[in-house]
Amino acid sequence: MHSLCLTTPSRSQALSWTCIVWLVALGWISSPVAAQSTAPAGLYSRENLIAWCIVPFDSKKRTPAERAEMLQDLGIRKFAYDYRAEHIPTFEEEISQTRKHGIEISAWWFPTQLNDEAKHILSVISKNKIHPQLWVMGGGGAKMSAEQEASFIESEKKRLRPIADAAAEIGCKVGLYNHGGWFGKPENMVKLLRAIDRPNVGIVYNLHHAHDELDRLPEVLELLAPHLLVLNVNGMQTAGDQVGKKILVIGEGDRDVEVFKAIQNSKYRGPIGILNHTDNDARTQLQANLAGLTKLTSKLASGESSSSLEPMCISLAQGESPEPITADALSWLAGSWRGKGLGGECVETWSEPIAGSLVGSFLFAENGKPVFSEVFTISPSGRSVTLKLKHFGADMVGWEEKDKYVEFPFVKRIGNRFHFDGLTYIQVSPTQMQAIVRMKQKDGASKELMFEFERSK
Repeated sequence: MHSLCLTTPSRSQALSWTCIVWLVALGWISSPVAAQSTAPAGLYSRENLIAWCIVPFDSKKRTPAERAEMLQDLGIRKFAYDYRAEHIPTFEEEISQTRKHGIEISAWWFPTQLNDEAKHILSVISKNKIHPQLWVMGGGGAKMSAEQEASFIESEKKRLRPIADAAAEIGCKVGLYNHGGWFGKPENMVKLLRAIDRPNVGIVYNLHHAHDELDRLPEVLELLAPHLLVLNVNGMQTAGDQVGKKILVIGEGDRDVEVFKAIQNSKYRGPIGILNHTDNDARTQLQANLAGLTKLTSKLASGESSSSLEPMCISLAQGESPEPITADALSWLAGSWRGKGLGGECVETWSEPIAGSLVGSFLFAENGKPVFSEVFTISPSGRSVTLKLKHFGADMVGWEEKDKYVEFPFVKRIGNRFHFDGLTYIQVSPTQMQAIVRMKQKDGASKELMFEFERSK
């Protein structure tokens, strides 16, 4: 699969901004197959991930059915349900749709008091025989005297014990949720946990509410690990909460390698939450986080220590010659591949090599209608090969001029990765592949898009 609007260093003329804006507006970044990692088995697997902040935080305003379908498509099987008043009438439908699509409601954003709304949630949970964690936040002044703190802890015990006891009656746990203030400090959370003294109470720790703890994160994780129910991760920038970068895609923060190495080296082995928490399309943000998580775990697996993530797409250096290769080395592409992205479905097909070349096509459809297609070839170029492609609208009108096309000279092969200039194919397995393309955005910056495919024939 290739980007609609892609430029490479070898192609100076960008494609029309119309298609660039279209792709950026859709904001699609596909969900990659989980990379092998030195991280503990399963820690970052799809089965261990929880989607968080995707109900009120979603520009698409999905229905319960659409949300469950999205999670199923992404391969995320766990979901932490956050809601607003307008979602209360659809509680039952949310549970029904998640069950239908094989999604577990692992946690439920819960009121801070055992009020009528809280009791209604408990009734719905009990009736439907599910057992989500109940995530409850708190506050308190950041600085208190010893006397003030003792008084605050007593008031918090009176507030939280009834919630914990009601949760225990229906087989649920309660997660103390850090959200700033006294309540959000790791040592205070453990202190309060012990004061509440209920076996079904633990801690949910959110990195996006913990920027001031980054310098001592290994110490924090060691303290919290015995009590952690879920660790919600985020792209982490130094002082990000002070410079407008509180919520970042995983992999975009300057501290991410350090942070995820600390998590990997900690004793925590429970669920990992990834979040939207933006006004963007929830699917787009989750896909971006999945892609960033794959890149981070790959980097950690390689043993690299630099703080930045290397791009998956590479280019020919000035004066560098393409590595020799023939189309036969890419014969594994032959066949039909299906994937999902851009809110629709896509299929990519390749021929067997013939006369030193392969021919392929791509079709994207949305809401049961074709949107655009591509035709491409991989053909000899000196001792190597070049991939050339042209785009067509649903009406088969070409996007490029008649004698123009986008081209990607081959760069090199590294194991199961076949690097063209600005485009990389990865043979994940005999039945899975990834395609990563480098796209030039409107502001001139480049962004990598990752597509995931399953072999259908």
